[in-house]
Amino acid sequence: MKKNLSALLFFLLLFGFAKAQDDLLKLIADSNAGKQLIIGTFKSTKLINLQTNESIRKKTLDVRISHLFGAIGFQSGGSVHNLYGLDQSDDIRLSVNYGITNRIMVGVSRVKRLENLEGLLKVKILQQNHGNDIPASITFFGNMTYSARNRALFAQNIDRITYCYQLVLARKFNSRLSVML
Repeated sequence: MKKNLSALLFFLLLFGFAKAQDDLLKLIADSNAGKQLIIGTFKSTKLINLQTNESIRKKTLDVRISHLFGAIGFQSGGSVHNLYGLDQSDDIRLSVNYGITNRIMVGVSRVKRLENLEGLLKVKILQQNHGNDIPASITFFGNMTYSARNRALFAQNIDRITYCYQLVLARKFNSRLSVML
């Protein structure tokens, strides 16, 4: 009887404190908790006319029509007559962007002023995470523009092409404050 009681006590102690699976799952959860990527640093791919670090999600098509208003003040020629600048739109842009992956975005656009055709590429190089492994996001933005204006305005055909490259650095501090350089 004493032998059985000792064996029972031994097994209760052994299996009562053995939590190998729970500890292993907790370790996995803890190691992944710091690696969660921060999303929504900015709510759009553009902030007014500036590129942000955000890109369009994978297999998503984004079509935008944007414009700049004309004169809105009465002394500068704007009023109800021109619907406070809406009738005098200076610059109209039609753009189509596509998310190849969650980190790579491509797009084309047409701009009324200067008759520009544009192509763009945006690549997220680094993305901020909840742990301090990567404290900020770094995104590459590249843009190539071709002007379709009259050939007489250009000395050579190569003068119609312009390029723009940017590295966008951004950090989300909390739900109310994000900073971008």
